[in-house]
Amino acid sequence: MKVGLDLRTLMNGSKSGIPGFTYSLVSNILRKDTQNDYFGFFNSYKNLRPPSLGENIEIKELGYPNKILNPSLRFLNYPHLDKIIPSDIFYMPHFNFNAFSENAYKIITVHDLSFLRYPEFFSYKNNLWHKFIQAKKTLKSFDKIVAISKNTKNDIVELLNIPEDKIEVIYSGIDSQYNALNTDELARSVLKQKYNLPDNFILSLGTIEPRKNIDSLIRAFDIFSEKSKGDFFLVIAGGMGWKYKNVLKEYEKAKHKDKIIFLGFVDEEDKNELYNLASLFVFPSYYEGFGFPPLEAMRAGTPVISSANSSMIEILDDSAYFIDPYDINDLSNAILNVLNNEYLQRTLIDKGVENSQKFSWGKSSDGYISLFKGYKQKNII
Repeated sequence: MKVGLDLRTLMNGSKSGIPGFTYSLVSNILRKDTQNDYFGFFNSYKNLRPPSLGENIEIKELGYPNKILNPSLRFLNYPHLDKIIPSDIFYMPHFNFNAFSENAYKIITVHDLSFLRYPEFFSYKNNLWHKFIQAKKTLKSFDKIVAISKNTKNDIVELLNIPEDKIEVIYSGIDSQYNALNTDELARSVLKQKYNLPDNFILSLGTIEPRKNIDSLIRAFDIFSEKSKGDFFLVIAGGMGWKYKNVLKEYEKAKHKDKIIFLGFVDEEDKNELYNLASLFVFPSYYEGFGFPPLEAMRAGTPVISSANSSMIEILDDSAYFIDPYDINDLSNAILNVLNNEYLQRTLIDKGVENSQKFSWGKSSDGYISLFKGYKQKNII
């Protein structure tokens, strides 16, 4: 079969978030599947190219400005992506502007519907983009939808009235770079000097935007610091997203802001060591379709506190200390309980490492390859 792949999410050069998902999934599919022929599509007016994905793929490039291509796809239903590159199946790893010929067989991955659950968490520009994408119309036109968790599948059914049998759940994977480092390796760490890190710190990692609930974490850290006998810092890693000013306001009001450190964006190659150096990883998000950071921290051997909502209980199972993200005292008490209880820390570490092993890009890519084969078998019959 000829499989078309939409590679436009890779054009910003990042390997985290949706671009990271696309890169890891596609490169693993290409490595494992030598039976099908793969064709990648991307668009760049500035002569940018996606990162190398390996062999067994032919790349087709358009050079139009997105300001011209996207409206054309949206309003003129042209050009047809399945005609730009030859494809029996066309796969999109995320919502994007699209147009297809009448007989095209189309598959799309949906990561979450946070923009429908919590539109107030997004900027006007974000919400306008999601409105133009027309999620419901898009998903109804696709032949198969992949949800990255059961929670996301349930949201698709509930919020968009999509038939349940049209949706397949395939979990995402965790990159192999994440692993627990031994004492000697950590003793040789140059990361502490690079980021000027303290000896004992609680870590939060992710784009700083309202859904991640970092303002509540800062308030909870203040309460924890009043009760704690230890000398712990709060390290907040991640670039500034949208609507981040409330986080900075909470920081300015914090009684213990001298113990709060903003690292900004962290290089991908530094993340594993950063997780390892942390005493505790805290993820108080209001909503997640999957949640990579807590699984990455678990794989690195760091105990995790997480919100008990959306996909988190499903993905993290019994390997995290769960809290109510709307209850700051619950969060501060959880931090205190974990850091003051070595047995609890060890239990969370052991369960976390075991749980994180369930998620790999090998398993994930096998799921997609089987989905492609399912299309072939259907059409043979």
